[in-house]
Order: sequence, then C-alpha cells, then structure tokens
Amino acid sequence: MKVGGINIIRKENSYETLCEIFLKGLFKMKKILTMILTLIIISSFGVIANAEAATSNFVGGDIQATAEEEADFLESLSDEEIALMNAKIQEANDVANRPMARAATKISIPGSFTIYQQETSYYCVPACVKSVLKYLTGTTYSQSSIANAMGTTTSGTYSSKIAPYLNEKQDYNYIRTTYPEQNTMCNFLYYAVANHDTPALMSIVNSTGANWHYATNGHRLVVNAVYSDDSRIQFADPLGGTKSDWPYYYEKSSSVVNSVCSDIIW
Repeated sequence: MKVGGINIIRKENSYETLCEIFLKGLFKMKKILTMILTLIIISSFGVIANAEAATSNFVGGDIQATAEEEADFLESLSDEEIALMNAKIQEANDVANRPMARAATKISIPGSFTIYQQETSYYCVPACVKSVLKYLTGTTYSQSSIANAMGTTTSGTYSSKIAPYLNEKQDYNYIRTTYPEQNTMCNFLYYAVANHDTPALMSIVNSTGANWHYATNGHRLVVNAVYSDDSRIQFADPLGGTKSDWPYYYEKSSSVVNSVCSDIIW
C-alpha cells in the first residue's frame, strides 16, 4: 500500500519482501561488478601490451656521464692530451670555412665499412668499436674483449672510455665532444669523415623515439657518411637487423640528429 506516495511493506510479508529485494539487488550488483571487472581486465591487457611494445622499442647501452664525472675526466687529461685536443678543434674550425658546394654531395669514408650487430642489448659500444677498428686496422676484435677492456657492464659502457681505447689501438687521434651545437657537430663530423677518411661515433638520447626507429636513454652509432652542405648524416647502427624494420644503414637530417645527439667521438 502507499501512504503519501511512499511504499509501505505489509507486516506479514515483510521478511519475504526484504529477502526478495536483497536478492534482486545482489543479483544486479553482481552483474555490475562482473561488467566492471571485465572492463578492467580488457583495459589491463591494453596497458600491458602497450608497455611491452614500449619496452621492446627502448634501447640502451651507452652510459651518459654526469657533469661531475665529465669534469673529473677532463681533469684527468694530461697537458699533452689537452694540447692535442685544442689543436684538432682549431684545425676542424679552419676546415669549417670551406666553400659550400652548389649541390649537396654525399661523402662516404672510402672502401667498404661493415657495422657489426651488437651481441647483447648493452653491447652497442663494443659493436661500434669493433666495426671502427676493423675498418681502420683490419684487425677483428671480439665484442667481449672490447667490453672487458672498457669495463662494460649490463648497464652499458661509459662514453668517456671509448676515445682512449680507440687511440690505443690505432693512429688516428679521436677526441670526444659533448652536446655540440648543430654547426659544431657538422663541422667535426665533416672533419673526420671527409677530411680524414675516418668513421666517427655518436651517442644519442631520445626518450620518446621521435623521428627515430626506437627510444633510448643512450645508444652508440657510427657515422660513415656526411653531406657536403651539412644537411644530412648517415649512420651505421649496431641494432640493425635485430628487428625487421631496423636497418643497418640510414640517413637523418642534421637538425633531427642534433636534437638527440649527446656526444660525438671524431
């Protein structure tokens, strides 16, 4: 019955009616909870899939030094090493004043260059160093021996170890420049590749993977060709072939490259 528009449960049926209401409410609640749980499970699969995809496209292996570590490294250099670095930088700046060609010409290091695929997820540096030494000396070093010599761990290799190791193994004097401006980056790469027929190395940091094949908190590549107008740079990538759409060799515009470049060894 209704009193003032309000349902009043009759006393004799109150127990049965309340049980019925409770069971109906419970059934509806169960259906709602089931739907919510289903949506959560479906959503979680999407999150897991996206996380796995992001992780599978995130690479590392080149450890970026802190400002303090970088300062310590520079402090450790001898006067002779600093003099050689300054002389090389001055020479490269002089080369930068070259007249630009009317048409862009691709300039590659002479002969054939082989980039070795890295043997582990954190061996980008040993693979690049092996490739460079093979080209410059003809000697094939194992990636594991290079890794041991440079103190590589499962976290990767410190960038500051690369130039000293290369200079012990061959005659060209490599130096490392961190976070160069675009013009400086192009000038120094041109100096190595075009003027001295020597491959250079570059570390990139690209947390989003924008304009690249993958995201990375530090990955080492070899530069084996540049363009005469400084417009583009060609890379040899030790990650090439580890995925079907990751090439061994590819080009990027200098502006894109500079946006992710953390150092060059030239």
